[in-house]
Amino acid sequence: FTTDNKIFWKFKSGAAVSSVAETDEGVLVTSLDNFVYFLSDYNGDVIWKRRLPGRLVEGGLIVDNYLVVLLYGENSGYAIDMKTGKVFDTLPGIDADLVNRAPVAVREKTFAFTTTASLEIYSIGGCHSTKKGGP
Repeated sequence: FTTDNKIFWKFKSGAAVSSVAETDEGVLVTSLDNFVYFLSDYNGDVIWKRRLPGRLVEGGLIVDNYLVVLLYGENSGYAIDMKTGKVFDTLPGIDADLVNRAPVAVREKTFAFTTTASLEIYSIGGCHSTKKGGP
């Protein structure tokens, strides 16, 4: 809103919006029609949108310029390139049901999420360690 209560811009998705997150480059929006939208914060234009095969779990997490999202029902996840909106990688199917929470950052390129049976930890670009002499 402006000082005279005028709206700067509006965005309409195909279904109810499930989450909104601000980034340095724009606004991430997820909706209940299985889409992730990346919008210009200046004018609301869609920079990219990506349809996924299932409903997203509570937004996502940006890790090393990738948006990591988890899906209900599919018990899987995706890493989406923030610049292009293209799927960079997928998480393998998980046998246990995902808990209703977005992944959390652990380290620079590492994230974790919980299932009904475990804590799962993954890394963008493969496993790595910054410890000397350690695994």
